[in-house]
Amino acid sequence: MATLATERLGRDVHPNDHVNASQSSNDVFPSSIHIAATAAVTRDLIPAEPDDNVVAVFSSAVRKGRWRAGRRIHAYAIFGSVEIDLSEALFEYQQVVIRAISVFGNVEVRVPENVSLRGTGGGVLGNFEVDHLDAEDPEAPVVHVDGWAVLGNIEGRPKRGKLVADILDRVQRKVDKGLRKHLDR
Repeated sequence: MATLATERLGRDVHPNDHVNASQSSNDVFPSSIHIAATAAVTRDLIPAEPDDNVVAVFSSAVRKGRWRAGRRIHAYAIFGSVEIDLSEALFEYQQVVIRAISVFGNVEVRVPENVSLRGTGGGVLGNFEVDHLDAEDPEAPVVHVDGWAVLGNIEGRPKRGKLVADILDRVQRKVDKGLRKHLDR
């Protein structure tokens, strides 16, 4: 077709000219804005950090003391014992999800008293027991313990006498850092 059109018009005609001729700037401009905006947003994204894994197979694994609690923590106890103590941990995120799997093993999660604690899961010839705890401060971190215990035990409880002392300071630093980042642009 393009060859016949070229012969009759006396000028080159490309096979896709009929498609391009129907496009207006109203069609092209929003697409280019969308592409530019998507490129700008994805360029500024922070890569997701890897999940923490605490694994015990015929052994024990302990995570306690002063450490940074990530967004997601996986605890696997296969004929072993896993202890996750968040009483001195630094909470960088508002919500922390602990995914626990126990097969002939034991997973224990301890949180400070002023952190909210939630749990969903179950046991198959085992025990899944997570105390429901609501912190007085609505800005306090929330720890979700989700999982399954097969002939094992998963337990989540507050550690009495332990408090997260720097919640307000941490939130204020994050807000200040975010504002500085956007104002420096």
